[in-house]
Amino acid sequence: MTRLQKFLLGLLPPDRRAEAEAESRRWKVVCAACGQATSIWDMGGVRYGATGRSLTWGRCKACGKRGKHRVERHETH
Repeated sequence: MTRLQKFLLGLLPPDRRAEAEAESRRWKVVCAACGQATSIWDMGGVRYGATGRSLTWGRCKACGKRGKHRVERHETH
């Protein structure tokens, strides 16, 4: 867990911390070039209580290409 994650989860009540981590794991950053999906949590971030889809700029760790990546929620069944 990164310092940022520890700090942000520390602001939440103890009963909501596991919920915030689980939701952050469902949010994925998807590379437009290769389709590789990485969770926000695995990237060191927290996304809790968010809605919608957005775009972010960065480099894909899988293919190494820079560009826009979709941020979207993946439901687990």
